Amino acid sequence: MTTPLEHMFRLGRPKFLMYSNVIYTVGVAAAYKSNPTLPFNLGSYIWVCLLVHAIHAMTHYFNEYYDFEADCANKNPSPWTGGSRVLVEGKLKPKVSLLIGRLISLIVLSNAAIYYGITGNVPATMTIVLGVIFGHGYSAWPLSTSRRGLGEASVCLVLNILVPLVGYQSHDPSSPFGNSLLWAILLPLVPIQFVRMMVMNMADLEPDKITGKLTLVARLGMQLSCIVHGIGIVFAYILHIWLYVYGYLSTTTFLLMLIPAPIGLRQIPNVFIRPWKFDNPFWSSQHNILSMAMALAGILLSGGRPLSGTSWALIFPLALISISVLVLFKKIVDAAKAHESFNKRQSTVFAREE
Repeated sequence: MTTPLEHMFRLGRPKFLMYSNVIYTVGVAAAYKSNPTLPFNLGSYIWVCLLVHAIHAMTHYFNEYYDFEADCANKNPSPWTGGSRVLVEGKLKPKVSLLIGRLISLIVLSNAAIYYGITGNVPATMTIVLGVIFGHGYSAWPLSTSRRGLGEASVCLVLNILVPLVGYQSHDPSSPFGNSLLWAILLPLVPIQFVRMMVMNMADLEPDKITGKLTLVARLGMQLSCIVHGIGIVFAYILHIWLYVYGYLSTTTFLLMLIPAPIGLRQIPNVFIRPWKFDNPFWSSQHNILSMAMALAGILLSGGRPLSGTSWALIFPLALISISVLVLFKKIVDAAKAHESFNKRQSTVFAREE
């Protein structure tokens, strides 16, 4: 029997939290590689990483509460879209999700104050606070970016810019805006994340429109959204090549970040042909996180400062991904088979009725 505590855990959508771990470590690794004289602080790395995870989870809890109506209207959810289903199935009251989100935000802000008191790191502290503001604002008033067609941009701002930036700042507060290595890595990842979020919203288009949640996909329409998705993927890799040609990326990083390209490029026709396809969000999500992981691997394997001592902790996200991707793949395959079986049964029922 599932306990209320387990339902609360499911509300936080833990399978998505890996993104923040990987991209945060990209920022730390960029700072570590760029500053040979700065010591690696394992305690700071873990502390800020936990705060980043907390902000990500907080966003999910608020989203579960504010998207409750849309999730109830979603009759075809997947493991990646339609919410956790905990509130929809009546396992917990919606207010629980709101209260957990508020509690996490208070914990993060209080930790940010303590972190500043101990380290005096103004840039990292400010970035953590901004993460709380925009993470909360993804679903909640007054920003409500997901309902104003700005959800994709909001996710990119927090996950692809603020999170790696705070990683960099936590290691090197003297460079509050990072450096050319960090931005050369991050810039191609932004459009990949942006269109990945569009694919997620394509799956939820009908319930979102029914409940008045005007996401970017709802505003653009499905056809134009598919075009934007294709342009975004192509632009990401053109930008990636341009950054390499002009010397901003090492050959190792450049080649490693190209490894997930077939997944992203394959998604272009997949999304055009069947934008509601059950496993589209899965493949777009895998393309996104593998791109982040290859970026991290590229930084760590490129020349310059080698890993030593506690800095070997920077490979932890890669080790975690190597295990979890196989598990997640099995889950989505099983879910897709169940979905296909359900559709066949429905078709049989309709045929008999005719």
